Amino acid sequence: MADDYQVSQQYENGHHHDSENGTYKPLLELYVKASGIDSKRIGACLFCQEFWMELYALYEIGLVRVEVKTVNINSEAFKRNFLGAQPPIMIEQEKNATYTDNREIEGRIFHLAKEFQVPLFEKDQVVEKKIESLYRNFKLFVRAKAEYDKEKAQSTSMDDLPAQIKSTYNKVVEQLATIDQ
Repeated sequence: MADDYQVSQQYENGHHHDSENGTYKPLLELYVKASGIDSKRIGACLFCQEFWMELYALYEIGLVRVEVKTVNINSEAFKRNFLGAQPPIMIEQEKNATYTDNREIEGRIFHLAKEFQVPLFEKDQVVEKKIESLYRNFKLFVRAKAEYDKEKAQSTSMDDLPAQIKSTYNKVVEQLATIDQ
């Protein structure tokens, strides 16, 4: 699995460099919990999946090299190599560093993103406002429809709702229709 995500490299003066433009790219090995279904897939660990997505985002824009290694946490080899630490575990060999705490891993990823001026953790204000508005309108619609249905003592179809509730519903539909714009 790790070989699928590496870029071509040269090893010069103790550091890995991109063979195309000679820039330094740290190698980050991420050890993640293996799936119970298949030992090659990433398991159901939210932190493992989160860190994998963040590292892959940095890899996609050419800033780091990433190797993901799925591990069986019950194997003797894993226990022996990592002294009881649980995934996710990140190793950065060039710095001789092993990160076993989620805060340490997140901190290192954040530092790399900041070092290369990548807005990996910055909020997009436009998207945030759209989501807040959509949620607010959806909540208004659900609350109004629930109250109306409670008064009628039955579930009401969309066609039988009052104009004000239909208007709120139409706002939600319009927002969803233009979500990509």
